[in-house]
Amino acid sequence: MIETIIKIDGTDYVFKTDKNKTVLDLGATLKAKPTDEPKKIQTPRVWLITTKEKKIPLFAVRPVTNETSFRIITTQQLYQEKVQWFEPLANGYRKLLWRHPDGQKQGTEPFHAYKHFSWKEIVSFAIEDRWPISFVPGGTGDWKAHSKGGDGYLLVNMEGTPYWTDAVGQIPFSVDTYKSKLESIGVVNAAISQTVVTGMKYGDGIPVFGSTDNSASYDNFMVLRGALWAAENHTVHQVMVTHVKMPYKKNVVQYKFVNTDKLKNPVGDDSLAKYGMWKK
Repeated sequence: MIETIIKIDGTDYVFKTDKNKTVLDLGATLKAKPTDEPKKIQTPRVWLITTKEKKIPLFAVRPVTNETSFRIITTQQLYQEKVQWFEPLANGYRKLLWRHPDGQKQGTEPFHAYKHFSWKEIVSFAIEDRWPISFVPGGTGDWKAHSKGGDGYLLVNMEGTPYWTDAVGQIPFSVDTYKSKLESIGVVNAAISQTVVTGMKYGDGIPVFGSTDNSASYDNFMVLRGALWAAENHTVHQVMVTHVKMPYKKNVVQYKFVNTDKLKNPVGDDSLAKYGMWKK
């Protein structure tokens, strides 16, 4: 039996995992309370998210008003319900309350539930120039399926924070699209907006008969996150070139690393108001 203690709203709740099942032990929670505290205990307002097979706790989120206040569900169930905890302004947001401390400890069950990355590793994959067709499902640009990317994992751990793999997988597509738009347009703000529009149209990676997403989905927010990062870490300038003896100006986009802040942090109100094309 595995015992996991999770502090929720000031109370240390005891969860027990045994025979591929996790339950809240209110009796053990009550016994663990200091003797000078009133002997009362209430079921916490939380959803505990576990692994699919062994039901090992991974993290916990706060349900919104009018939802079932307490649940213990698997990552697959949460994914099917389109819940996310990393973009507060996007649809499906639930606040992240707790992460298993062993999530970054090698050799543990929580650690192996994720594939682990740094944001700089995402940058290394994203800045490689690719043809747009490479982002189709299973293509060389499809980070969520690539062996150097998500590799089929449902969840990735980004420097300690869990993400849906397909959410992070939007970033390489976004960065590549931004570079292409900036080279064509030459204007940063317009390139960001056009990247978001392209993500809404082809975000599922299917170039023909794909699904258009005009909602405030986390996919669209992650496309914007990637575009904002690309704008901060790329420059554009014009050079004179000659084609068939005809000189003309060409936009040249260059990568210059600044930081990964725009990748690490969720989209803010100002960026949403300016570039959230699904709202316009």
